[in-house]
Amino acid sequence: MKKYLLGLLLLLVSCEIGKTYLYELNFTEDRDRKSGNIFNVFVHDKKGNAFDGTAWSSDGKTLSIEVNNGILVCLKMYYENGKIATYNTLQQHTFYDKDGNEINEADFRKEIDSETLSRMRMASMELEKR
Repeated sequence: MKKYLLGLLLLLVSCEIGKTYLYELNFTEDRDRKSGNIFNVFVHDKKGNAFDGTAWSSDGKTLSIEVNNGILVCLKMYYENGKIATYNTLQQHTFYDKDGNEINEADFRKEIDSETLSRMRMASMELEKR
């Protein structure tokens, strides 16, 4: 039994080792000069290399971003149960209930509890600091 628990612990720890976190990356916004609208977000590691993959908020579960060859593709927020809450690109915002069903923004705002909203705001602030 001890060997089983030790093996499980090592597996869980090794899964966390490969994660990249937002604080390890730098972000540059490419904006339209006239409107000020963002049309691209570039993501680089601390050495200046284009990042490729997934990066997480510091808690490793509330917010993730997907990056392809240094360009931000999407941002996802998650409920405590691990289900996706929001999926965002620069052009699209999609909202989900706690069961994973797509809902409109008004229903999302009505249904979300204050604790979950607070957790998501804290994770978003990590991204804004970058």
